[in-house]
Amino acid sequence: LKLNTFRPEVADQARPSPTHRARVHALRRAWGRVPRDAGPMGQSCSGRNQTHDGTAAVSVDELLKGVSFDVSEVGDWSGTYQPEFVNGMLLAVWPQVEGFSKIILKQTIEPAIRKALGTLGDAFSIDMDGYSLGDVPVKFGQMIITPGTQITDDEDLKVMKVRANVEWHGNIKMYVGLNGIKCGVTKVHISGEMLMELVGTCPKPPMFQGARACFLNPPHLKLDYDVGAMNRILKLAPIATVMQKVLMEQVSKKLVIPNRMGFRLDRACEMFRILKPRPKGLFKIMFIKAEGLLGRDMSLLSKKTSDPVLSIRCGATSFESPVVYGTCDPTFDWACLLPIDLPHDQLLDIEVFDRDKFTPDEFLGRIENKVVDLIESGGKDICLELCDAKGNRGNNGKLYFRTEWRPLQMPQAVMSIEGMLSAPSAVVFVGMYFARRLPHSVDGTRYFVEIQVSHRLGLEGSDVSKPRVTPKNELIDVAPPDVDTVKERRLYEEKKTICMKYNMAKEEIAQILEVDVAKLDDADPSQLLHKEALWNYGVDFFITNLSEAVIDIKLKHTDTRRGSVVSMRIDDVTIHTWQISVADIIKAQCQADHTPIRDLEVPNSATSLHSRLQVRCLGEPRTSI
Repeated sequence: LKLNTFRPEVADQARPSPTHRARVHALRRAWGRVPRDAGPMGQSCSGRNQTHDGTAAVSVDELLKGVSFDVSEVGDWSGTYQPEFVNGMLLAVWPQVEGFSKIILKQTIEPAIRKALGTLGDAFSIDMDGYSLGDVPVKFGQMIITPGTQITDDEDLKVMKVRANVEWHGNIKMYVGLNGIKCGVTKVHISGEMLMELVGTCPKPPMFQGARACFLNPPHLKLDYDVGAMNRILKLAPIATVMQKVLMEQVSKKLVIPNRMGFRLDRACEMFRILKPRPKGLFKIMFIKAEGLLGRDMSLLSKKTSDPVLSIRCGATSFESPVVYGTCDPTFDWACLLPIDLPHDQLLDIEVFDRDKFTPDEFLGRIENKVVDLIESGGKDICLELCDAKGNRGNNGKLYFRTEWRPLQMPQAVMSIEGMLSAPSAVVFVGMYFARRLPHSVDGTRYFVEIQVSHRLGLEGSDVSKPRVTPKNELIDVAPPDVDTVKERRLYEEKKTICMKYNMAKEEIAQILEVDVAKLDDADPSQLLHKEALWNYGVDFFITNLSEAVIDIKLKHTDTRRGSVVSMRIDDVTIHTWQISVADIIKAQCQADHTPIRDLEVPNSATSLHSRLQVRCLGEPRTSI
């Protein structure tokens, strides 16, 4: 249904109250919040109930008065919508958002800043007692809703796409310290374009299989510090720089495409369809040369020169070219590969800097273009003028490059085994759900998986010799599936009797029975808690030579054991290693009853790793999506 007479200019005047008392009225105002003496259709509303900030509390009936409903347009739900309802909901739940942000700060941001500070990291801290997210919530702009489709092997999923500009000018309170010196962060400014997607319609509430969200491009982030403590700010200037960088890195890792924050609404839905949809293809940029760059380095015997270096960013993916020294007309002869999820929406940002050894790099110029425009210009040399910091062209030189686009072939059912094995390149997806019945260890042990694939394409700017690693997570308690209680009790008691026969310690018995020591005498083993490490982590590898490529998967853990005097750190203990041929995955994938989900089992153990393995071939170069 379309609200054909809804006045967007009235909605634009709406501003949620920054006070906590306004949350009582937030949902009511979300239906339509208008200035005093102006009704939802512009008529006078003098004498009606008003909120304390001078706005009229408009009821649902009043809002819908005079609204026309065109039944013929029920299917045409795409268009531009006002965000007041969403902003009202955010205002109402903002205290809960603050509680969640504390967890993120303590578990993710603070450790990342400590690691980035190196030897100074142990002296850094965030004062959580004085922390507050403030009373100004994130605000969404007008929402553009469009339909979409996500192609999978099994079915085409309908997707509702919601795009909106997001801004947050928060009055937060966060105190950071280093060696006793404290400084306060008083404001945070974040803005960017966000894409929210409801994935896979289904005929039961909440009518979608899952939801996900991401920024289409890295958002703008700025922190303001306590002006009354300039001396402390100057002393902590390196910390402020590191904080800004770490925060941007964490936002990119979690919320900038191809990374997404998502969750299932239907438990039967495949998790990686929500969190990690396959990219649309592989975009290759071959940089040839630049001409007429600005000279930044002084020379006694000749004119100014520069040491140019290219910085390329697309979404959360970034690369840096080798430096070409002592010239304003460099020849790069360098290429990089970028996986692209949304070519019509993603931007390619190319910046040129003069590399300096002892001072920050100096800006020489910038180019920003939509990926789709560069794909359509593929197969020929492209020459674009660099812009200065204000966006002006003409004085910063030119950059020459070529592009190549290889789309991902979906679905794969029509391809034969021989056809896939002979493909020049492909994408191998490796997804790690969880590991269950892991070996017993001390509290604080973190489990993770290292993943490597041979014959990886040489994506410049990244070291393909390094494996990809899941998050390092501690075990969580989960209830086992339904079991035969009588049989489970008998087996449990038999194992326990054998252990006691040999006078084993309680800790050893607990390890063998895979239970906590405190649960040894539990009357119902079917209700005993088992341990799992949960990741839901997926990664794409771009490879060649499919017939020889091998996937190497290592299940590992870190272990901290404390002795009587000192602590001993034991890192990267390998539980088991699996080596799986890509050719075997392709052969299995072409079978009619194939499922990409595999339980990788540890021999002579109950431990297993729940994974998803798939291969997708890349097509021939094209100049269209």
